[in-house]
Amino acid sequence: MARHLLSFSLRRSSHRLMHRILLTILVFGVGVSAHAGTMAGGAQHTVVARVDGSVWTWGGNGNGQLGDGTTVTKRVPTLLTSLSGVTAVAAGAFHTLVLTSDGRVRAWGANADGQLGDGTTTQRTSPVLLSLTSIVAIAAGDYHSLALASDGTVWTWGRNSNGQLGGGTTTRNSTPWAVAGIAASAVSAGGAHSAIVKTDGTVWAWGANSNGQLGDGSTTQRLIPVQMLGASNAASVVAGGYHTLVIGTDGMVRATGKNNYGQLGDGTTTQRTSLVDVTLPSACAAVAAGQSHSAALLADGTVRTWGYNASGQLGDGSTTNRSLPTPLSLAGVMAIAAGQSHTLVMSIDGVVSVWGATPQVSSETGRRQAAHYRWRSAEPRVSGRSPLRSSASPLARIRRPEA
Repeated sequence: MARHLLSFSLRRSSHRLMHRILLTILVFGVGVSAHAGTMAGGAQHTVVARVDGSVWTWGGNGNGQLGDGTTVTKRVPTLLTSLSGVTAVAAGAFHTLVLTSDGRVRAWGANADGQLGDGTTTQRTSPVLLSLTSIVAIAAGDYHSLALASDGTVWTWGRNSNGQLGGGTTTRNSTPWAVAGIAASAVSAGGAHSAIVKTDGTVWAWGANSNGQLGDGSTTQRLIPVQMLGASNAASVVAGGYHTLVIGTDGMVRATGKNNYGQLGDGTTTQRTSLVDVTLPSACAAVAAGQSHSAALLADGTVRTWGYNASGQLGDGSTTNRSLPTPLSLAGVMAIAAGQSHTLVMSIDGVVSVWGATPQVSSETGRRQAAHYRWRSAEPRVSGRSPLRSSASPLARIRRPEA
């Protein structure tokens, strides 16, 4: 049986009301193959799918977003025993989606806007199966959801107050429906906008656009897909709270939208309505976008972060906002993801590290406490030792609690 080791550490700070969290899950005895869909972060919760198809969740659970049948906050990862064969996960603000190897989608959590896609607006604390089949990718915005079928069809459901479902209306849908005229190869969902890469390499987006996050040269809300200016030969697109990142087939990253904290990574805090180059030293393999921060995984396995940092979500040991990508003391990373105010990375040896806002505690109020756990199998035990090496974490300077 595989063993699991969890280390969880928080740093006390008497200087300001802020908090940082460093979480590392170390998985032994399993393969290391994974993809970006194996991790996701919401407003207050985190979801990780291991390569064995199991799903683990932790954090805030007021809407049942952890999927464990309760609404009780979990401070350590909890195995969802009802799930198996999971290949991808997605997290909205307070809801969660998973994709299984048979092309089916399950959802749970908040559902006031129909974001679970089960035809109701009933909150669910356990996974429910959707009617969709032949799905190859999923995405979750704050209160809406997307799925990509094997034939390129894009399905959307949930809140639609900004036209983020792409159907020409602002009427919400509690069941999935197909976006007309779209054959996509990748999908992404932001705060209240959606973006896709078409099979021809162009990028199309729709929904909220007050900050230029659709990249069409305007700040006009769009109820149907519009083409993003200057985006061709795109490999992937990632939508944040109010900004959007695009990776080209050449590995170069460009960004558009809100930039008040430098989340576009162009060295300014100037809002953009069309794509600008992100200042990175080399080709990028993947990007992630939170509410107001961004992260990039470079082809050499290193990570850079930029944007808002009040909760330490950039992982550089500070709470200073950055308008340029900042290198972290990480190497051998193979996947990244972002929640609203936290960031996740997965290394090639199966380690998942998370830092930023503590689940269920806002960055305004902070949390001053220290906790440390050693987790084996499914039972956490308090321990005074830490398994972390200094190279395993961008926040390795956090003082470990005394034994």
